[in-house]
Amino acid sequence: FFVFAAAMTVPVKSIGVSLLACFVTFVLAYLFVISPLRAELLERNQDLVRCQDHADNVQIRYDELEVAQEKLQKYLNEEKENSERLSGSLQESERQYKALSVQFATLDSQCSSLDTRVMNLEGERSLQSTRLADCQQESETCSQNKTELASNASRLKSLLDLEAANLKKCMEANQEEFKAIEAMKHVLAQREHQLRVLNNENYLCFDRLEALERGKVNNVSNESKQDDTEVMDQQSQKENEEVEVSNASSILLEENEADSSIELAYELGENTTDMSTMLENTTDESSALDNEEEAPTTLEKQPETNDPYNAYIPVLSSDLEITTEVFEKEEQYLEQLLQNYHSTNSIEYDAE
Repeated sequence: FFVFAAAMTVPVKSIGVSLLACFVTFVLAYLFVISPLRAELLERNQDLVRCQDHADNVQIRYDELEVAQEKLQKYLNEEKENSERLSGSLQESERQYKALSVQFATLDSQCSSLDTRVMNLEGERSLQSTRLADCQQESETCSQNKTELASNASRLKSLLDLEAANLKKCMEANQEEFKAIEAMKHVLAQREHQLRVLNNENYLCFDRLEALERGKVNNVSNESKQDDTEVMDQQSQKENEEVEVSNASSILLEENEADSSIELAYELGENTTDMSTMLENTTDESSALDNEEEAPTTLEKQPETNDPYNAYIPVLSSDLEITTEVFEKEEQYLEQLLQNYHSTNSIEYDAE
């Protein structure tokens, strides 16, 4: 460019100037263009050498890497085989783990059951310990009770001996009472017979009273026939009075005999306190009943002056009531004697 510019501007005649211009341009071009290009080329050559060296190094490294890759491939194959083996072993281990987990669950449940059983056993042990303490206390109390029972047995033996002697005495007294009861039974049979006779006589007396009342009514209506009938009635009444007086005297004699036998029986039965208290109660009740019953009989049955039987009927009724009360008292007394006899027999059986 500089050469072309110098050639265009400089005339042909001045060749030296053009050469100088060329030289100057060449120097300038060398200084500013060729030297930096040369330096750059040298640097590039150096870089190329470096690159060649680096390429050689890379080739060497590549060869080394290929060898390493082969080794790695072998190692990978081995690792793959190992991984397959490990996968199989892992599957087996998983199966074993599942089996072990099941076994662990069963063992856990067994452990929980064993824990509960241990707790129950501990509770039972505490209960057994308390029971053992209670048993020891009971054994001590039993030993004390045995000694007390032995002492009580000796005392009871002595008491039983005394009771046996008392029971023998009671047996003798009961035999005497039994004899008295047999006598009272005989007396009661006689009294029952007397009561029946008195009842029959009482019914006859009431029938006669009714007949007399009817006769009174008929006498009021038929005064003309009264004279003839009165004579016959008086004769029959006198005969009946004589018969009744004889019967009453015989009954009074029998009652006196029965009272004497009853007194003997009471004297035999005075050994027991129950009999005496019962007799006192019966006597009090009989006196009260007599006092209560005497008033209405006297008020209800007032004798009439005209009839001869009216004076005798209240006496018979009072005698009948007294005999019935006596019979009731005697029956109560006999029942009490029988109860005492049975109670003494039961006491003897218990003592034996």
